[in-house]
This record gives sequence, structure tokens and C-alpha cells, in this order.
Amino acid sequence: MHNISAVELAKLVRDVSAKAYGLDDGSPRLDYRQATLALGYNEDLADFMNLAMEWSNDMDSWSESVLAKDSMTAEQAYREDLARRPNYDDGSPRKSWQELGEVERSTWVKNPTPRDFKPA
Repeated sequence: MHNISAVELAKLVRDVSAKAYGLDDGSPRLDYRQATLALGYNEDLADFMNLAMEWSNDMDSWSESVLAKDSMTAEQAYREDLARRPNYDDGSPRKSWQELGEVERSTWVKNPTPRDFKPA
């Protein structure tokens, strides 16, 4: 397994995006897999980059979540999320805010936005 720093990953994403959109040399648009391979990276990384970039492009509500983050407390976000999805997949009820443990609450403090649950 290859370790990569956040800075190296950011540069990789920038370079692959530029190559994919032809911004660096006026070449035609490539998918992210082709762009990663064109930059000389291996197939595993190319597959990963293609999936990761497609996933990031599909995040329609991302900007809304970022904007909402400044206007909601962790507890408000959890309560909204709980209202949208009161039960776990097995049908059992989810915990109230007061019942959450420290680790569970900390995830809501770090990202105080209702999650975008989409049933399968």
C-alpha cells in the first residue's frame, strides 16, 4: 500500500482534473480513469480516481450542506436527521440526542448537517 499525503492527493486531483478537461494542453476531454493513466499512474489508481471523481461530481447537495453547516448546531442537525429517518435499517428506533455517546455526538459537532439518506 502506498501512503500519500494530503498535499500529494490535492496535486493529483488537480492534475487529473486538468488532464480530464483538457485544460493543460487543449486536448479533448477524457474520463478520470483515462486522464490518470495518461499522466503515467497505474490502473488501480486510475480506477480509484475515476470512481472518486464521479462520486464527488454526484454530490448535488454538497454546497447546500456546507452552507447549512454554519446555521445549524450539532443537536439541531441530528434532530432533523432523526425526523427524516427515525429508525435504523433493522427497524429499531434511533437514539435521542441525549442518549448519544461522546463519540457519536462528536461526529455531529464536526459536521452539523442532516445526512442525505437515500434508501437503496
